[in-house]
Amino acid sequence: MLLQQKMVDAIKLPKTSLKTFSGNPLDYWVFIKAFDSTVGQSTVEDADKLNRLLEYCTGKAEKVISPCAIMDPSKGYKEARKLLKRRFGDDHVISNAWIKKIVEGPVLKPNKADELQDLADDVQCCLETLNAMNKLAEVESQDRTVRISKRLPICLQTRWRKVACTTVDNTGYYPDFKKFTEFLNRVAREANDPIYGKVEIPTKDSKFSQSKQKKSLSLAAEASADFKNDARKKTRKCFTCDGDHFTSECEKFKKMKPSVRLETVKRHKLCFNCVNYDNHFVKDCRKRGGCSVAGCNRRHSELLHEAVVSAHQKQANDEKKTKEEAKSMTCLAPEKIRYALPIVPVKVRGKGQSEYIHTFAMLDTGCNRTFCSTSLLDKLGVSGEAVAMDVDTIAQRGSTKVIKVSLEATGTFGKQKRRKLVQMPNVYAIENFIKLKDSVIIKEDVNDIQHLKDIPVPSKASEVS
Repeated sequence: MLLQQKMVDAIKLPKTSLKTFSGNPLDYWVFIKAFDSTVGQSTVEDADKLNRLLEYCTGKAEKVISPCAIMDPSKGYKEARKLLKRRFGDDHVISNAWIKKIVEGPVLKPNKADELQDLADDVQCCLETLNAMNKLAEVESQDRTVRISKRLPICLQTRWRKVACTTVDNTGYYPDFKKFTEFLNRVAREANDPIYGKVEIPTKDSKFSQSKQKKSLSLAAEASADFKNDARKKTRKCFTCDGDHFTSECEKFKKMKPSVRLETVKRHKLCFNCVNYDNHFVKDCRKRGGCSVAGCNRRHSELLHEAVVSAHQKQANDEKKTKEEAKSMTCLAPEKIRYALPIVPVKVRGKGQSEYIHTFAMLDTGCNRTFCSTSLLDKLGVSGEAVAMDVDTIAQRGSTKVIKVSLEATGTFGKQKRRKLVQMPNVYAIENFIKLKDSVIIKEDVNDIQHLKDIPVPSKASEVS
């Protein structure tokens, strides 16, 4: 009889409608329990359960379980439940989501009772959820409580600080998260009381805002009066002769040369359109129309037309001339262009010799051998072993005859005893050595370059050997 009554009562219950699940971990358990009570624990086939689950999932949740629709219904339903649990129902995922929501929210404004109540509700939900999952330790730290309390208005932060200090004085421990939740529920209850909750507490900000508003209104009224007075004063003032007429009507202004009229307007910072006021620009000028000169209609006075057109023409000519000069500078003959290379003066001698000769050497970062000219060997009086060498360049590749010798080199600047002697046991002399004299930097080249003036540079160049 009792079972029959339960069945009748169940039939009489109104039809339930499930809320959809978008993938928010905070809604996972509410959705799953509602789904199980209406669909999951029923005796329908797994295919029907899977179809309902796909129907009630949206967004990220639907994307995660959509592949299960092509599986065997029994396997697909179980796999969909596992995926939802792993992605959105993991205990750590849910606890982190709740902690982030209550800790990282905005700071509450004073006298905003609804915002305070929302925070109290969120903290209460966090407490109940984590407690049910045995994850309350995730939020049980004074650091978390302090960060949440910083979201409260200053008056409530002071009130909680007093509660915390009193608790630690009496027990030796700071209040736990449950105690903080009770405090939030209490202050939210007070702020939302139907009688006394509507009485706003005056704050320094509100008092300052009121006084500032009154002061602003007063200043605005004074500024408006001053502006009107200034406007009256400027109504009929000539900036050329200080007469009681507009500048555009001044005979003296009209008799000036066009260029002088333009300079006068610029000097007094007058509007180019009406030339009567200095309190606005052309874009704000109320004078209807523009220049009355036939075919112009630009926003400038006809008294300035000739000077403005002339100035624009001069500017266009100057720009054209600059472009032509730049073009001519970039069209120099190739033979007049010099390319500076990393070439330095050195002193060289043969292995075992005592006398040096002066020459220039270049550091070629793309070369893996040391080369010199056969003319250098003639000057040094050094002979060596004739060998054949494969030489690869950008232009060609092939074998050539070279003379292998041993040389020693040192620098030419600074004190002799501080100069380093460089041993070069394998130097290959070639006959057709490249001419690089024009690529040597000399003193004349760097005299006008400020940051290179103090660098020792040779006064004249000779051929690199």
